[in-house]
Amino acid sequence: MADTYEDAPPDGGWGYVVVVAGHFSLFLSLGSLTSFGPFIVRLKEYFGSGAGPIGGISGAALFVTLATGPASSALTARFGTRPVVMAGGFIVSVGLVLSSFATKVYQLYLTYGIVSGIGYGIVLTPSMAFFARYFKTHYATANGIGFAGIAVAWIVLPMLFLELIDAYGWKGATLIVAGISANICVCAALFRPPPQRRVVHTTVVENSSGNERGFAENETHTSTSKLEEKPKDQGKCLKLFLKVIDVKLFNNYLFLIMLLDYFVIGLGLFSSLLFLIARAGSYGIPYQLATTLLLILGVASVVGRATHGFIIDRGIISPAQGLGGGLLVCGLVNIFSFPVQNFVGLAIFYGIFGLANGIFHPLTAVTLKDFLGAGKLPSALGTCNICFGLGGLIGPPITGWIFDVTGDYNNCYFYAGAMLCTAGLLLTLVPCIRKKQAARQAKTADGSHDDQPSRCYRVEEKEFTTHSQVVSD
Repeated sequence: MADTYEDAPPDGGWGYVVVVAGHFSLFLSLGSLTSFGPFIVRLKEYFGSGAGPIGGISGAALFVTLATGPASSALTARFGTRPVVMAGGFIVSVGLVLSSFATKVYQLYLTYGIVSGIGYGIVLTPSMAFFARYFKTHYATANGIGFAGIAVAWIVLPMLFLELIDAYGWKGATLIVAGISANICVCAALFRPPPQRRVVHTTVVENSSGNERGFAENETHTSTSKLEEKPKDQGKCLKLFLKVIDVKLFNNYLFLIMLLDYFVIGLGLFSSLLFLIARAGSYGIPYQLATTLLLILGVASVVGRATHGFIIDRGIISPAQGLGGGLLVCGLVNIFSFPVQNFVGLAIFYGIFGLANGIFHPLTAVTLKDFLGAGKLPSALGTCNICFGLGGLIGPPITGWIFDVTGDYNNCYFYAGAMLCTAGLLLTLVPCIRKKQAARQAKTADGSHDDQPSRCYRVEEKEFTTHSQVVSD
């Protein structure tokens, strides 16, 4: 018998502060990273380089950010969310400061692509996973509001970056962005560990007929000490690896579906965003007006991120259904928008795209939590983000190759739309997998009678463990 401690999500209280802090943490990390566009034009002029090498800087940073996910999960398990996110914010700022001194393109790959990319990655996964520790009943709503920080960044940061570049040049603007990014540390300071519940495990001994011979449980005692995030020292490299990549997750078919889904989403999503302005320009739409499409997309995405949780939390549809539906809508918008070659039409279509994106993007994490539980969410998110990053690394070059061969952006968006529809359709396998898992569990339970002691966990714990204690901060 042993006592364990688990989070007791208060669904409110300090959780509201956590949502606001997480919102701005994602605003300054993934939101800032995906708003890199205004720097590309000036960097091309400064270095006299093509769009490919300059665009690859943000692509490299994105891949490193998402690939760092498992390592950030391991660091979080070892040191706690607050210090890890603080360290990530500091690394982001250091990388940006170093970038302002770059004299060669390859140096930006090192300073921004790798150093700042690692910092963004260390911030991203813990910030996304922390919402689940404070919210259970209203988790989808809280997660959606937090994730809205990314879409708000698409609205605010491109215009801010453009003004800073015009006023101070790209080097001065980069230094200012480094100072702004340091506020990630302020957000991290608000990630206070949630209250925890002391759980007493019981041991039940059954005879061959299934009757109880007796059970014992630990006696609870009163404690008012504050429980900090201080997991046991892992000690060995193998245990650290298992924290980075939880290999047991790969035995779960639902997790494997999500791994594939993250990869396919990456293949289509970033291509949809990256080539939208170029596509509009090919129709003769002025550049300044074409950039407004991203603003419209961002505003619609904020609406989707901030409101979809009300539907999910009330059980009207499941997280997986919301995720699959949002992906299908985005894919169909890409495929069937080809007759539209004017600003108003594209604004309507990609306003719908933004709304659907605002629904499905936050639900990737909510669906993972629904499939695997909050305890496995940080490790699962980190591993899935690697696949997401690989998709984002491969998708845009494929899309560019399609344009080079065909000379038509419509074909590029057929491809991107097909990828997003495929990702949505993959989730239709979930009910079948869950049905098989339930049947397997029922079969195992029917044949589990023996004379050996059995340890009571979740279900039995509810029956026998009546002395649970919530220790508040």
